[in-house]
Amino acid sequence: MDSKKLSIMFGTSLALISIFMIPASAHFGGVLTGLGTPTIDGVRSSGEWDSAIEIPVFAGALTGSTLLAMNDGNNLYIALDVVDPTLAGNDIVAIRFDNSHNGVLDVNDDSTGLMPLNSVNDSHFSGISITQDTTIHGAVATQNDGSNNFIEYSKPLSSGDVQDFSLSFGDTVGICVTYFPDGGAATPDTQFGPNCRIGLSQNLYGDILIATPPLVGGELLPIDSTALMLAGLQTSAIWLAPVVISVVGIGLVLVKRK
Repeated sequence: MDSKKLSIMFGTSLALISIFMIPASAHFGGVLTGLGTPTIDGVRSSGEWDSAIEIPVFAGALTGSTLLAMNDGNNLYIALDVVDPTLAGNDIVAIRFDNSHNGVLDVNDDSTGLMPLNSVNDSHFSGISITQDTTIHGAVATQNDGSNNFIEYSKPLSSGDVQDFSLSFGDTVGICVTYFPDGGAATPDTQFGPNCRIGLSQNLYGDILIATPPLVGGELLPIDSTALMLAGLQTSAIWLAPVVISVVGIGLVLVKRK
């Protein structure tokens, strides 16, 4: 095998490590990541979110709900598939971010309210309270299929607005998601991570890893190709680890044989 093919295989192996071998977190757990570009229409189209890790969230009447996230280098995409047989005008999703992933509520940490009529309340922590941004960034769409509300949300990874997060490949951002069905109050059953809205600590947040496309021939593989290659693999980091290790092992053996 020539050296060019070897470098492509080995480079891809190392890139897979960066996507799937999730770094240690200061947060509660539940790491979301993936590569792709969904259509923000409130419909979970076939294959659209297959490259995203999907994790269970919520409890009680909302048991069976899941959360997904991915990016494409330009935008962060988040989807909430929540058990709710009706889409009401006061079903609200609140998302808070730990921009710097330090477990502490800082000035300008991002916050977003998603309304069922497809409106975004883009906000930030002012140092005193959650305050609406001067400029609104982001898009949301929600539809109900008779059993679940499927909510899709997008926001630029880096809008240039100091009141928004600014994220790059390899960054990790904390996330707290709360669902308010029919305008009800937040409870432990409607929050991910558990009770993440309490106080100023963000240690109970989950995490989103901004995935990096693999390197092929020294260049980043286009997002669409990467999403296709990874589709169906990102269901469990536990069973996926041996696959990644095996790929790395093949790369090492080939290097040695060369």
